[in-house]
Amino acid sequence: MNREFVDLDIDHFASLMSAAHRSTQPAEAYELLCSALSLNHSPLLGDELRPSWAEEERALHQARTTEACVLAAETATFLGKTTESVGWAKKALDSDQLNERAWTALILALEHDAQFAEGLLCYEQCRQTFARELGCNPGSILLDAHARLLRATSAQENELGPLLSALLILHRQFSQMSNPEDAGMSHTAFSGQNALHTADVLEATEIIHSFLIRVVPAP
Repeated sequence: MNREFVDLDIDHFASLMSAAHRSTQPAEAYELLCSALSLNHSPLLGDELRPSWAEEERALHQARTTEACVLAAETATFLGKTTESVGWAKKALDSDQLNERAWTALILALEHDAQFAEGLLCYEQCRQTFARELGCNPGSILLDAHARLLRATSAQENELGPLLSALLILHRQFSQMSNPEDAGMSHTAFSGQNALHTADVLEATEIIHSFLIRVVPAP
């Protein structure tokens, strides 16, 4: 079957995406992106199409769909639609766990929505995925977001905030001690970073100890 004889929603998708990129109004661009992504409710170029061009188009369209989801997530956050942003970012990550823009969109949306603990958990998942699959840490934007999330969580009146921050610090430190290669670190670099984090570990330990004294009844 020739491509020109197939009624392709994929062409409509491409047209909507082009219009979204050309738009100078975020709200209009977001509507166009949502319209384009709504076409994916049913499989484009269904499995019954076997020609090589169809297989190539499926792979290309999957990459374009992931990009559209990331762009929709970023635009939704700009418009204050953080719940929708989280949803689009997670859709992008469903197809590509190594997409740093998708992780960034997700974590920034959670930060904007004051879901600081959830943002920290997502960052940790991102960090572990990157260390395992790429042998590196997330980039500077995510590192900065992580620092803000830790500060915001610790500043919350709920005493579980500092506790969660302390647990994450200890978890990260022990993971690096156990598997420095997985974190993309040489032995020399690991030793230096371990020394730098000693104060953080001691502080985290004191926070956990203080919490346990308060909540665990004396015998």
